[in-house]
Amino acid sequence: MLNKLPKRDRWHTVHRWLNIEFPCQGGRRPRLRVVKKMPAGCEQCAGVWYPSSRIIYLAEKQSRSEGIYTLLHEHAHAYTGNAGWHDAEEPHGVFFDIMYGRIQRRWLAGGDVESLDC
Repeated sequence: MLNKLPKRDRWHTVHRWLNIEFPCQGGRRPRLRVVKKMPAGCEQCAGVWYPSSRIIYLAEKQSRSEGIYTLLHEHAHAYTGNAGWHDAEEPHGVFFDIMYGRIQRRWLAGGDVESLDC
């Protein structure tokens, strides 16, 4: 049933799952925006997390499965808060890598793996 959803709906379903399974610090949930045009400076990005507005932007142009993995990545940014865990030379850091790995493993362990659809 879930694999039959249009990609935007599927992304929002995954986003709700992430907010339940990996709630962000302070209970402040990030919002998801699927956009045709990414924000200035991020035009070539598949996704981006803006901590100041607590918004995750996803580029609409990617496939459903690519969008899901981009969303998992950006939610890991939101979850870790990126505060004190990276600098300009190490944009993610160890804590991010650990949490992103946990999020990915939990996603894959749920049996909800996406096919490589185009």
